[in-house]
Amino acid sequence: MMGAMLEALLALAVALLVGYVVVTVVLLVTYSAEPPVDETHHVASGGGWEVALHRVRPSPAVPGRETPVILSHGIAMCRCCWHMSAEISLARYLADRGHDVWIAEYRGYASSRHRGEGRAWDFSIDEHIKEDAPALIEGVRERTGADRVHWVGHSMGGIILYGYAQAHGTDALGRVVTVGSPVRMGRVAGHLKLLGRLRPLLRSGWRVPLYTPTRLTLPFSVFGRRWFQRPFYNARLARATDIATLFTHGVQDLSARALRQFARWQSTGTMALEDGSGCIEDAPAALDVPFLCLAGEGDLLVPPRAATPAHDKASAEEKDLRVFGGPGDPAPPMGHLDLIASADAKRWVFPEIADWLEKDG
Repeated sequence: MMGAMLEALLALAVALLVGYVVVTVVLLVTYSAEPPVDETHHVASGGGWEVALHRVRPSPAVPGRETPVILSHGIAMCRCCWHMSAEISLARYLADRGHDVWIAEYRGYASSRHRGEGRAWDFSIDEHIKEDAPALIEGVRERTGADRVHWVGHSMGGIILYGYAQAHGTDALGRVVTVGSPVRMGRVAGHLKLLGRLRPLLRSGWRVPLYTPTRLTLPFSVFGRRWFQRPFYNARLARATDIATLFTHGVQDLSARALRQFARWQSTGTMALEDGSGCIEDAPAALDVPFLCLAGEGDLLVPPRAATPAHDKASAEEKDLRVFGGPGDPAPPMGHLDLIASADAKRWVFPEIADWLEKDG
């Protein structure tokens, strides 16, 4: 009797394992293809790194616009969040409206590459702000002849913008947009503060693997999305196809030092740079260029209370704020990744960004 029961359990376990493997392979084969870009460039940054710029040229069917646009991704993401599929791509949406779009990838992410010696992964968010952002901006200016660039940053991409403005000024910036970018870490969702407990485990120079584990757990992300991806997408809005597309190739490995810095911010509530040269809480005051601050009412990672203070602090004469799904807003309450990588983003957020960038013609 006991032997038969063990055999049945073993057979069930084997069947579940085979099913898991089959489903994972099917999802990877179905959703791993990325839409093409027109060009990929690498520009020298610090620490032996060359950061990547992926160009999506403006559609020839519409008049071109003068100022190029840099799209700046968040932590653990890459170019894919901006150019996820033929259907959902802010890069393609802007290009179809005449914009010359450049999708950035900082050191350690996807197509960036390390050409120097030493520990490639020994870097923090400071290096993204102090070295990568200037290299990306100058790389686009040199290749286009433009005096200024527009900047659209999601999550950490907005943090990098704030820090860049504080450290380098805004002479090279045109119109700027941040989407779900925190400036008050004491106001982020409570469960994120658990990251602070990881700090003793994060050693400088280590690489935190996320790309492969994310792909291996893809079935749980797609079919268990109402609980497994709840911090990232609004579970009531998320489509399985959006999650599958982004999580097959969008999540990247991280620098342990950068993650430790982020964890320290969450633990202390103070977003100080490692070198002591500034704080992200104060950095939006350096934004004296036209500034649009966007947030999602359903964002559990960076709720509006953590992102919207940037609008109040910015010194720009022309600035605006929108919380999607907030009181009186017709859009749904989008989550952190819904804001840039979903059908709702295409309907509600993409037009808002494009209209803002086009206010000067």
